[in-house]
Amino acid sequence: MKLLLVSLLLCTQVFAGYRVYQLKVDYYAPDGKVEKSETVMSQLDHLQYEHWHGGYGNSLVTYIDSWYCPGDTSRKEYCEKPRESEIVRGPAAYNRDKRIPVNLQPVIP
Repeated sequence: MKLLLVSLLLCTQVFAGYRVYQLKVDYYAPDGKVEKSETVMSQLDHLQYEHWHGGYGNSLVTYIDSWYCPGDTSRKEYCEKPRESEIVRGPAAYNRDKRIPVNLQPVIP
């Protein structure tokens, strides 16, 4: 038991990844016209962002893009969006004639 407590106290660094969302936020005036529009980066998706910032009725949050940031989460700034590489998709399976089927299995990054 003492060994467990000592090991927990010595393990102070924790590394994990996170997802960054790029969102467009439109703020509306009481008459229904757009007052201000901005693009924000957040770890909250568009639904969570709108709920957290109390935007129901006076703002509209639209999802633009997202990407994964691996590594240390103690950074103050979000990581940059990685360059898009062409995803190579392979066949889901071959049929009896060894032909590639019409549907290809998507690769989930």
